[in-house]
Amino acid sequence: MNNPASCRVATAAGFAAEGIERAKLRYGSDRYDVETHARLSTDPRPPVELVPIVGAAVRAGR
Repeated sequence: MNNPASCRVATAAGFAAEGIERAKLRYGSDRYDVETHARLSTDPRPPVELVPIVGAAVRAGR
């Protein structure tokens, strides 16, 4: 819950949010909730967006 970027990555990769583990992690005297994500092999694959790699054609031509 305290790392929304990680949750966005998990969701984009097809992992569904399944629950919150309250106060699971402790850093010093502070406790943090953890959002748990999971994906079954039978779940539909998430859509894939291909991102071009800059300079890949130059390297491939060596």
